[in-house]
Amino acid sequence: MAQQYWELCYLGIAEGILRQHYLEAAEQWLMLSLEKHTTASAHLLLGRVLLDLNRPQDAMVSLQAALNGGLLLRQVAPYLAEAAYINGDYDTAREYIAYFPEQKGERLSQIKELWG
Repeated sequence: MAQQYWELCYLGIAEGILRQHYLEAAEQWLMLSLEKHTTASAHLLLGRVLLDLNRPQDAMVSLQAALNGGLLLRQVAPYLAEAAYINGDYDTAREYIAYFPEQKGERLSQIKELWG
C-alpha cells in the first residue's frame, strides 16, 4: 500500500491536499510494516516519504537505518545529501555528494561536478 501511495505522489498524479494525504498514508503503512518486519528497502522508502513531507531530520534516521540494513551508500547518498542540504548542513551534503555516480549527462553527476 505504501508503495502505491508513494508512486501516486512521485509520478505527480496526486497534488495539493491529496498528495499530503497520500504521503501521510504511505508513512503510516511503512511504520506498520517496519513494526512487523524491518527491511532496508522499507527504511529507504520511508526516508524518501519523510523528505517529501519536509521532515529531513526524521528522514536521516530512516535513511541511516537503510544503510545499516545493507543498502549501499551510493543507493542512499542522494537522499542523505538532500536531507543534509535541507537541514543547512552543507559540509555533510558535500560528503554524500562525493558518492554520486560519474556518468556524464546524468543529473547526479552534474550535481557532483557543481559541488566538487
